[in-house]
Amino acid sequence: MAAAGGAALIAVVGRLAGLVPAAGIWVVVAAGFLGALAESAANDLGRRFGFKLDHEFANAMNTFAGAAIAAEIWLSLAKSGLYLPLEG
Repeated sequence: MAAAGGAALIAVVGRLAGLVPAAGIWVVVAAGFLGALAESAANDLGRRFGFKLDHEFANAMNTFAGAAIAAEIWLSLAKSGLYLPLEG
């Protein structure tokens, strides 16, 4: 719930600052939540395999995953289909 609430807060602030279009609010919320979920999954895998992710790496991974997910969603919507960056 905290990840979804934080992502929603970031989306609203981005919208109020003029950085996020109205149609993109849900993209920011979904990407933020899924980025946080990716960090949790990586931490869990680390625990299972006996290594610990340091805090800076986990934050960077969370940010990168969220940004990649947001880009994929937004570009897929613009294309009206799944965006695959390797298409020729």
